Amino acid sequence: MALTNSIWGIPIDTDIELAWMGSAPLKAGDSGPAVLILRKALEKCGYERGLDKYDVFGPYTTTIVRDFQDLYSLPVTGQVGNRELETLDKILNGAVVPQNPARATLAANPEVGAAFARKHIPETKDWILRTINSLTTAYQEYWMGNDVPFSAAMALLYHFRLVTTSLSETVALDFGFSQRRIDWKFLDGTKEVNRYRMVERIRAIKANYQKMLTDLNTNAGNNFVDYVPPAVGKDPQAGNLAWAVFQEKKIYFHRSLFCAKTAANSAGKDVKSASWTVIHELGHLVIGTASSHLYTAKTSATDKAIATENAYSYNSQYYSDSADQCLTNPDAYAHFAYQIRFGKPNIGPY
Repeated sequence: MALTNSIWGIPIDTDIELAWMGSAPLKAGDSGPAVLILRKALEKCGYERGLDKYDVFGPYTTTIVRDFQDLYSLPVTGQVGNRELETLDKILNGAVVPQNPARATLAANPEVGAAFARKHIPETKDWILRTINSLTTAYQEYWMGNDVPFSAAMALLYHFRLVTTSLSETVALDFGFSQRRIDWKFLDGTKEVNRYRMVERIRAIKANYQKMLTDLNTNAGNNFVDYVPPAVGKDPQAGNLAWAVFQEKKIYFHRSLFCAKTAANSAGKDVKSASWTVIHELGHLVIGTASSHLYTAKTSATDKAIATENAYSYNSQYYSDSADQCLTNPDAYAHFAYQIRFGKPNIGPY
């Protein structure tokens, strides 16, 4: 069956055509336009998180391809050839492609969807408690004129654009930010004029984490809800692991995507991902509508909308947002908590 969707190019990209013919499947280590096209096709089928960046077919893309093959009952090779491209083509053209019945066994796994999030509430609370304690110490040391502990100072710099010590200011300059840009994008607490604003900002961030902890203590995850995708047809929530609904004060978890990583399901999430995701969504609940991810308009059918406000960390916009913008971004809260918990930034998709 010929490939008919326009995503493959007009005329069809040469390497895509060779892969479809079976003479040169796309595989780990490949790069170039064909890999970029494959990336866009997988994104449109719901695999928006976890792919390798740019036009590289690396380990993350291999994992996604293997999951795609398993989902649609194809031989799990990690390579993309005739059967994979034809299956993608059918899905992109709106056809309903039967899925692997064995994937339904996930329903019997207690670590699926909302249950996965609930099981790891103790770990999530530990992240938040450590973060609150770190912010308390940062607040006290800064107010007394002492250096903020290095771990907190770096995390505040990376994710909330707060310069709390001369050291963090030096680090910001080393990153290539000019003093003018620091004054514009960052809240520079080394300047006396910003001293009160810095104190209030740290308190505001801490207050949001305290609200998250209150939610977990009060609701114990009873406001975590399972989203079950439709058995047939296109899933309107494909690609979304979880999302908060402000009006309902609930967090929905996609049962087919948000589940524990096991030997039988390598595409699942680890415990870190469980806590990271819950903190992100709790950020939405406690901050409210100001935390919404706002997107650019698509310029074509194959274009991917990018969050321009409250950007996700896999978008470059995240690293150029100002201190005021970071205050309402749930991704900043999730990454800050991760860095406090593990002592280093999270360079993965979660």
